[in-house]
Amino acid sequence: MQNGVSTRDPGSQNTALARHFRTVLNRAAFYVLIAAILAAARLPSFALVTVTIDGAQTNQVIDGFGVNANYWSFQGNSLKPVIDTLIDGAGITHFRVVMNNGWETSNDNPDPASMNTSYYNAIYSSTEFQKLWGLLRYLNQRGLTNSVMLNFQGRAPSWMASDYLNAGMEDEWGEMVTSLVLFARTNQHVAFDLLAPNNEPDLYAEGMWIRNGNQYAATLHSLALDLGAYGISDLALVGPDLSQAVTNWMPEMMADPAIMARVGHFGTHNYSQNGGTSIGNLIKASAYSDRSLWVTEYAPWCSSCENGVGGTNSWSYALTEADYLLGQIKMGASAAFVWEGYDSYYPHHSSWSFWGLLAVDSTGSTPYTYTPRRTFYALSHYSKFVRPGARCLSPTEGTSDLESQAFYHDILGHLVVVGINRSATVQSLKVNLQNLPAFYSLHLYNSTSATNLEHTTVSVLSNSCTVSIPANSIYTLVATNPAVLQVTAQISAPADNSTYVAPAQITLAAEVATTGGTITNVSFYNGPDKLATLTDIPYSIIWSNVPQGTYAVTVRATNSLGNYGVSSPVHLMVAGEPDHIDVTPDTVELVPGVTQQFTAAIEDDSGQRVPGATQFDWSVNGGGSIDTNGLFAAGQDLISPIRVNAKAYGMTGRATVTIITNLAGAGTGYVWSSLASSANNTPRILSPAINDQDEQASIPLGPNGGNDVANAWEAAGVTWPTTQAVAKVVFASGEYNSSTHDGAFSAAFHLQFSLDGTTWNDASTNWTLTPAYSYNSVEASLVKYIFTGPPSLSRGVRCIGRVRTGTAINDSYYATAAEVAAYPPLLAAPQPPPILDVFTKSSGVVVSWDSALTNYLLETISSPSSQSWSSVTNTTVLGNEQRTTVIPTQDIQLFRLRGE
Repeated sequence: MQNGVSTRDPGSQNTALARHFRTVLNRAAFYVLIAAILAAARLPSFALVTVTIDGAQTNQVIDGFGVNANYWSFQGNSLKPVIDTLIDGAGITHFRVVMNNGWETSNDNPDPASMNTSYYNAIYSSTEFQKLWGLLRYLNQRGLTNSVMLNFQGRAPSWMASDYLNAGMEDEWGEMVTSLVLFARTNQHVAFDLLAPNNEPDLYAEGMWIRNGNQYAATLHSLALDLGAYGISDLALVGPDLSQAVTNWMPEMMADPAIMARVGHFGTHNYSQNGGTSIGNLIKASAYSDRSLWVTEYAPWCSSCENGVGGTNSWSYALTEADYLLGQIKMGASAAFVWEGYDSYYPHHSSWSFWGLLAVDSTGSTPYTYTPRRTFYALSHYSKFVRPGARCLSPTEGTSDLESQAFYHDILGHLVVVGINRSATVQSLKVNLQNLPAFYSLHLYNSTSATNLEHTTVSVLSNSCTVSIPANSIYTLVATNPAVLQVTAQISAPADNSTYVAPAQITLAAEVATTGGTITNVSFYNGPDKLATLTDIPYSIIWSNVPQGTYAVTVRATNSLGNYGVSSPVHLMVAGEPDHIDVTPDTVELVPGVTQQFTAAIEDDSGQRVPGATQFDWSVNGGGSIDTNGLFAAGQDLISPIRVNAKAYGMTGRATVTIITNLAGAGTGYVWSSLASSANNTPRILSPAINDQDEQASIPLGPNGGNDVANAWEAAGVTWPTTQAVAKVVFASGEYNSSTHDGAFSAAFHLQFSLDGTTWNDASTNWTLTPAYSYNSVEASLVKYIFTGPPSLSRGVRCIGRVRTGTAINDSYYATAAEVAAYPPLLAAPQPPPILDVFTKSSGVVVSWDSALTNYLLETISSPSSQSWSSVTNTTVLGNEQRTTVIPTQDIQLFRLRGE
């Protein structure tokens, strides 16, 4: 998407109340017309347009229809009804989940081949990333995994790129993206099988800006190798996702086997009605003709939508958007993702986008509520009826005013014809069917400027029917093969989402019925692969030696009349052999004297839980106590960090506990506003809510809760009657008003200390801030900003920044705060004695130890009498564990941890 400029009235307040979510589609009653014959005398007196649908033709197979879904809006539960409406109301099957780019604000370390997992884990545990994990997790709950695609938009971090990606930084970028995928899979256990890693790399600031195709291929090459190095083998790449439907950079991709081993689909954007066939022709003529073309963004251009002014709900725009989708399919696309599923705020634009199929009712009222636009109904003519797996057929004849596309799904027996009447007059359409089942009637859905999916039924006589298509409308004709309807089949066992351990023995059973004839055979399928065919009851088989993976099992029953029925899929998960123990939570901060319940589960190498009850041996290192059920008691000591261990079958899972004491609760809370200088101490007012440790209030720092003077300094903090040693300060920001753009600092946010509670000095440069502050941005809303540095003696701390520094549209006139907390230096616990865990897998013997033991080196020898120990370098980090896998040999192999 291209950047835009918004306008605002600084003093305006949007007080619109959140409205109820309105997503109910207009539903017309279904009437069956029995023996209805359309006499020629009763047809409208318009020119007759004839199209012939030939079921023997096959163009591309449709993978699905999708939307772009921004992570930012997934706050609380307000977006769940929106996702439900897109899936259930519009039939959306694919989601391109958009995440803001450049999260690695400083390099984790100078070596891109050595991932600093502690650094990355802190980033991915932040409030901002919880939105992404929440959205992905909810899509998984709705049954979507292999149709979920992750995408990154916006600029790369400044240390990695000036404007273009700096030469030599390709490996660093690959490490950054891989670290996110690794955390998502192993820590959050969210599933997505598609990765479009760089949005519009040919446009400044829309993605990580790339100079040319060779550099783009270098980035994908690095990413492909990194994913493989960390065992992520099932993630398909989509690219190059350029801003226009051109073949640029695709030859460079095709020339690299490492890249193409990963590429699942070629992706492009297309904001024009027709993109030509150049991309499709290049794919067909290449060695990768099995890869499909996906249009990952499309829509007619809408300046007001892009510039944060507002969306459009006009029928002419909705009709054009459906016409654009027709153009993408003509271009050869197997999937198309509309920009966008719902209105949302985009951090890389610092503004709202209003292209959504679902319109936000008010950006100033939370939780956000949404209402379908006309585009929602227009695109439903495709997405609601054309299901994944349908073959695209090419109708013959037709006119430029009345254009049609046809699809047939061989398994479901669905025929769908979608078309657009671009003319201002009613058109008579005659549809002839060839090489298709004998249909007796068609369901007709029309959408016009006055109707949404209005339904009637049309009779089919001698494989032909004639329908009247309203002016300036979209229509869809739907029919189902009657033979499919006469046989029913369903999987009776196992239950959906059942879980097993590899190699699994799974009993599959089916219940089938027919309204005519008798059942002649019943076949079980794993996806498209037939497992077995039975001719007699009971319809049950044993599926043996099923390997680790996720499966969708169906059953197809055929009767003596040649009719058949196919069941809905039953989803099964087969976990691999035990690989590690996952302890939840894996990181926690506790105050002295409280308890924390920990749980543990054995998982395979993909993060799937291995079923079966397990008794864990719980222990702690560094302080506190834990019972046999994982209930940890912190005690009154201040020793940190503490390691919680759960052991079983030679494996150990670990969690980290940090004991913290908030010094702010013993002080006096203040807020400052209208300061002429950052050194001033007045005016200030008492604010007990700043340090009450509940983070419930959103406190305006402006005078009396209003706008501050130009270029003012504002602050929130705590003072004490006695000197305190402070090593960490946390500023919990308050709420940001998206309508007035107030609530965040405008510039110069930093930390100050006071030795007397009244005189203030800036913290030294040894103190660092995480994450970087997002000035004048909703991204600063409800974020915990953490200052850390060397222990400092102080009688006061405050977090200070400037507001109203200019005339920009989004310039904040006051900031808000929810809490200020301060913590003393942590007393380091003595390192526990090193312990090596050893357990056996089919891939070898796994040797592991606590990754907190950073000053130890793993060494090995092949004989007890040998004195020549050698270092083991092929180690990896998994959660809080360092490990290596050894392939057994006939030689003896000994290991030790040596302190450095």
